[in-house]
Amino acid sequence: MGTKDETRQAILLAAQQLFARFGPIKTSVADIARELGMSSTNIYNFFPSRDAILEAVGELQLTTLKHRIAREIERAPDDWSRIEVLYLATLRHLRDHLENEKDILQLQAIAKKNRWQFVLDYYQFVLNTTEDLLRDGVKSGAFQLAHDVAGPVEAGAAASALYDCLITALDPLMMRKFDRADHERRVKAQLNLLKHCVT
Repeated sequence: MGTKDETRQAILLAAQQLFARFGPIKTSVADIARELGMSSTNIYNFFPSRDAILEAVGELQLTTLKHRIAREIERAPDDWSRIEVLYLATLRHLRDHLENEKDILQLQAIAKKNRWQFVLDYYQFVLNTTEDLLRDGVKSGAFQLAHDVAGPVEAGAAASALYDCLITALDPLMMRKFDRADHERRVKAQLNLLKHCVT
């Protein structure tokens, strides 16, 4: 099949395709091995368990999301549009990867049990990017952060508040609560409301 690196990538690609088709909970290591025409034992030489494959696919998807958002942010016409891109691209990415997954609760339980770092990295990435975009907007004069009794609100605190207000765009459980169009409409309405708090 090629080098170890190429084989590992092939396993991840096959797993990603099977997860998309059947869901990560219903896909077994034997399914991935069969898709590649190899033995399950060979798969275990690269990943100790199906959960380890799930984690590696999640890390790959986070990297893909980061690149996608960076490209879309570069093309955004103004400072607020960059923040909209961050949350809407994240929402769409999550829906694309989780929308058909009926076992989201089970998947979240696995992630929590295994303490998958990429899940924490995902939330931290969105929060840090929000803060960076707010700082850029303040520097350009597009944003004016509010004042509280202690003085001007710091970009980090404003980013945390904005992030908290937009949690419906980030929480996979929301995929089950709203259909795709309604979910996006709600997030756009939240963004529109929040825009007036900083511009």
